[in-house]
Amino acid sequence: MSNLIQQTSLLLQNTYNRITSTFSDGITLIRKNARPFTILQAGYWSSTLIAAVLVYKYPHLQEAAWAATNKDLERYEVGRQVSKVYADGHIFKATLWTVGINVLVGAFGTITLPALGIPFSGIAMSMYRAFMWGLLFSPAIKHDQVTAPHVVTMLVEGQAYILAALGDWLLAKRFISQFDFASKGRVSGEEKKNAKTINEKEKEKEKEKEKELVNEDVIDKQGATKKKNSWISWPGYIDGLKENLVLYAPITGVLMIAAIWEAYEVINLKNGFLRW
Repeated sequence: MSNLIQQTSLLLQNTYNRITSTFSDGITLIRKNARPFTILQAGYWSSTLIAAVLVYKYPHLQEAAWAATNKDLERYEVGRQVSKVYADGHIFKATLWTVGINVLVGAFGTITLPALGIPFSGIAMSMYRAFMWGLLFSPAIKHDQVTAPHVVTMLVEGQAYILAALGDWLLAKRFISQFDFASKGRVSGEEKKNAKTINEKEKEKEKEKEKELVNEDVIDKQGATKKKNSWISWPGYIDGLKENLVLYAPITGVLMIAAIWEAYEVINLKNGFLRW
């Protein structure tokens, strides 16, 4: 019995250490890519703001957006289950359903999955989501009690989708080998003295990468040879997948926080906030 307890304790400790390590790696990856992350933030919330302003000019856009959203909820069994859980007032169940849907559908299915096949498509989908948020929750027409507290949900949940979009950018950066997306730091102080050496090393690395790429001699019909340079890097694609996997630790964490607040907000606070 004591051995079983000890083994269980060790398993839990190892699992906890692995989760915290992965989460820490995700935060480090975000910090290393602070510039694209900031640009994606600006693009995401600009899309929301533009859509919200458009509703003032074209009010029917919000009505159409809500009609389509409600239709989707009624069409699919998952949507009906989520609506039922929220209507019944089960905060714990509502949180679990919300986390599951937001991770599997909102982040992975809508953003990451398209990016696996088409570079930058995940970023486009995230911007589309942000635009739809602007249409749905624009205060131009929608003045109900849920709108005010739901802004908090949008701000928190949006961070997860922006991180998923960052994963798309990282994957494209690794996969499209001929494009130099790599972030270049500024050289100063002692580094300026070694700038020449650094450049030489970079050139050597580029030559090594070129050798690793698929460079085959293709013989044409006339017997001439042509050199075929690959525009993609499959090893880079694998590296991009690994970085996306690391990002899903903070993505899941953020979506858990957003889901807890959303469940509490929709169930308990819908009658407790003043109208806008």
